Amino acid sequence: MEKINNKKGLPAGPLRRSFSEASRQGQMLLVVVLTMIVALTVGLSVVSRTITNLRISRQSEESQRAFQAAEAGIEKTIESGSPSSIDLTNNAK
Repeated sequence: MEKINNKKGLPAGPLRRSFSEASRQGQMLLVVVLTMIVALTVGLSVVSRTITNLRISRQSEESQRAFQAAEAGIEKTIESGSPSSIDLTNNAK
């Protein structure tokens, strides 16, 4: 059995060194875990932002297609010269 000869009640000699080494390893484990948490948070943030940007881009593209289709329909109606029940003039007063 090891003698206890310090104020903290830790054993002296080789057993004391193993406590110190275990403490250092525990601190390193904590640092690694915290670093991984920060990296994961940053990674998830980048992925979330990318998904949001893709969604906005897709909506913008669909909006442009709908606008171009509507514009083409209006132009075709005007070019055909057929009477239309749709009044295309600006009625704002």
